[in-house]
Amino acid sequence: MNGKYNQSLLWRKLNETMNKVFASESGYNSTRLVNVRCGSVVVDLALKFSSTVTESMVLSLLRDAAKNGMLGDFNVSASSVVGTRPVTERTTPAPTVTPTSSSGSKFPLYFG
Repeated sequence: MNGKYNQSLLWRKLNETMNKVFASESGYNSTRLVNVRCGSVVVDLALKFSSTVTESMVLSLLRDAAKNGMLGDFNVSASSVVGTRPVTERTTPAPTVTPTSSSGSKFPLYFG
């Protein structure tokens, strides 16, 4: 892409593709574009669910979609699909209780 791409078109295609991949998942709500980096084009997405999901389930769906050519125009190696937690700086001490995901909560998942 030589550092030049139409980010609006890229995002539209990514969003349509993720909607198709997760069409059968009743808890899937939306995808948010977090970051795009040029080169091989690395995309970070946050997937929002209205019900509790596991990271391994989401990664499995995405990897299967990559393996089976279900990502439309995107040529993605299944091994490049990884999940990471967003990095945030804390201005207050970390909580002593680990929060858990519950129905209706947002489960951010980034892959690149």
